[in-house]
Formats: sequence, structure tokens, C-alpha cells
Amino acid sequence: YNDGRRLWIAAGDGTDPRPLESFDPLFFGYFARPDFSPDGKFLVSFWPHPARPLGDLWIAPVDGGEPRQLTDLGFLSWGTAPVWSADGRWILFTSDHGGSVNLWRVAGDGGDPEPVTFGAGSDYSPDLSRDLRRLIYANGRNTARIRVFDPETGETRTAHHRRNQAITPRVSPEGDRVAYFTRADGGFHLFVADLETGEARQVTHGEGAINTHPFWSADGESLYYYRQEPYTFRRISVDGRRDETILEDWRWPTENRTHPSPDETRLVYTVREAGRNVEARVRDLATGEEHPLPRPLYDPLWTPDGQEIYGATFDPYRIHLCAADGSSCREVTGGWDARVSADGESLYVLRGSPPVAWRHDLGTGDDERLVTMEPYDATDFDWGVTPEGEIVFHTQQRGDRELWLGEAASRP
Repeated sequence: YNDGRRLWIAAGDGTDPRPLESFDPLFFGYFARPDFSPDGKFLVSFWPHPARPLGDLWIAPVDGGEPRQLTDLGFLSWGTAPVWSADGRWILFTSDHGGSVNLWRVAGDGGDPEPVTFGAGSDYSPDLSRDLRRLIYANGRNTARIRVFDPETGETRTAHHRRNQAITPRVSPEGDRVAYFTRADGGFHLFVADLETGEARQVTHGEGAINTHPFWSADGESLYYYRQEPYTFRRISVDGRRDETILEDWRWPTENRTHPSPDETRLVYTVREAGRNVEARVRDLATGEEHPLPRPLYDPLWTPDGQEIYGATFDPYRIHLCAADGSSCREVTGGWDARVSADGESLYVLRGSPPVAWRHDLGTGDDERLVTMEPYDATDFDWGVTPEGEIVFHTQQRGDRELWLGEAASRP
């Protein structure tokens, strides 16, 4: 079993738990449910790459020893739960690397994975009968939705939807578009969706390329983003024609949530080590000089005038405003994932579980409760506020939950 950061093994009655030393602790991404080999000597599990949420299947001895990489696909753990066939020949698992979330199989001793299901997904939690003739799995046709809440009317509408995830959506400065990344072309790419028409357009391209976590420039003409392999922080025009490297060897897990200043001369980002926020830094793009902020802010963002930076600290969750020159910080209110209004007079924050969006008046200190969002997965959640004060957020519309049973025409 796993506790989020480590895999553990225990006796059948739950006693004598010990960490499985074959797998290092996780600081980014998720383990999936492990499974024993038929002889009980090995475990198979999804294990994320240390520097990104993408991962693969690995096999390790139960009594310790070096793990062995079984697949080399680079996929997200959308409900991945690998299961070993009773004869030890095959391992079934869920993967999104083919575009949809479907079932795949790979030989227990390695080789090229093969698709087992071919539908629109999402297919997950497979299991095989001992005679290998029957396969049972769950299916749920979920839909990713970008929702817009209007505080004037109290109504929420769906502005954009898609079968694949719309991961970490960010609202444009004008409030008319949202940028996100999702599966495409055998990798991950940036998309921009129009909040009025619902139409989306792919911005980055390249077979197998991994482009993630877009952030808007102040004029709404460009997107800053992370590219993996090689690891760079980049800027691309929304039309996709101009794409340039801003910083080399810049990574999401360690140089986290990098945001450009309104005049695009500086960057602010969170330094993360071993999965923890160490400090927030401001970097001058022309000189490369950096200075820390007094607080280790998470998701630090600039005020419209570029003079201050706001962000959250944890335990407890509090929002701070810090001078961009690093001279001072002040606590503002409770919450996390703060967003500032276009006029700089209000702060929007999340509180509670499921998260509730609140508006905090910076002048009076008054709080206004706005909308309760649905529970979310931290890897694909983000939100924003339009200049008109509308709340834009991502949810999953749950499809019908079904169990499917298949019978093989011949022994696999």
C-alpha cells in the first residue's frame, strides 16, 4: 500500500509495516496501487519520474533490491492500478499515453506495451480471472469542464469542455480566454480556449514534446511555459509563431510556478526542495541577479503595478503581500491560491474543502463568500478571476460509472 510518499509492505493482518526500500520516497507526483507477482516475490507499481509527474511501471523485489523499469512511456497516473496475470506473463495497467485513458498490457519480463481497450475511456482498475479468459474493469466517461461563475447573477455556466483533462487552466488578462495543457501529439501541449465560443486551439506542437503549465504575459499576446527534455522556461506567442527560450535548465518541480512581472523584466518563483517550499525568489531577466522574499510564498503572483507579490504560506494557510524588492512582507488574510483583482483593490482566495472562493477587500478587510467549487485533484486544478470579477475554474463532470466484463475468444 502507499501513504502518498512511500510504498509500504505489511503482514496479511496489517502488522509489521515497513517501507519498501526499493522505491525512493516521492516528492512530486503519485504512486499508484501496487500489485504482487503470482509467486509473491515482486511488486509492480507506477512510479513517477523524480522531476516530473509523468512516470512508468517499475518492478521491485519484495525483500528489497534495485527496481527494474518495465515500461518507457512517460504517462500520468490517471487511476493506474497495474495487475499481474495469474500465470505471471502479463501486467495490465491504465495509461493515457495513447491519447485516451485506456487499458494496456505489457509482458512481465518487458517489451512493447499493447492496447487492450480502444474506446474513448476512461478505463481503469482492471482485473483478470485466474484462467485468463475474463477481464473486468471500470469505465467512467468523465468530461473536463471550464466553468465560469458570475457573482452578479449567482449563475455558473460551462464555457469549455473536453474529454481529456484541461490541466492548470489560467485566465487571460482580458478575461476572455483560458490557457491550459493536455495530452496531444503523443506528449503534452498548450491550448487556448475562448470562454465565449468554447472553441480551443493548440498553441505548441511536436510529436512527443512535453510543454506544460502556461502563464499569460500582461498584454495577453504570449504564454510563458515549461518544456521538458530539454528542460527550459519559454515564451511563445499565442498564435504559435514566435517561440523562444527564456531560461535553460528550468524545471517545474524545483523552480516552481514561475511568473513574469507585468513589464516582463523580472520573474518570481518558488524554490522547492524535496517537495517542500524553501523560499520565493525574484530574478532579474537582464542581469540574472536574484534576491529572496521574506516568506516562502507558494504560487507567488505580481500585483498589477509590479510593486508587490502575493502568495500563500502553509500550516496555517495564510496570504501574504511582500514588497518585490524583498524588504518586507505583511499578512493579509487566510486562504491559499490568491488572485488579485484588475484594479488591485481586492484579493480572491480559496478556503476550505471543497474549496470556496472568497473576495477579500484590501481596503476594508471585509470578506464576501462567492462560490463553492467541486472537489479537485491538485495536479490539474487552477482558477482565475476576470476583470469583471467572474470566477473561472476547472471541474470534472462525472460520467456514468459502469463495470465492463470481457471474455477472450482464446487464451491470451
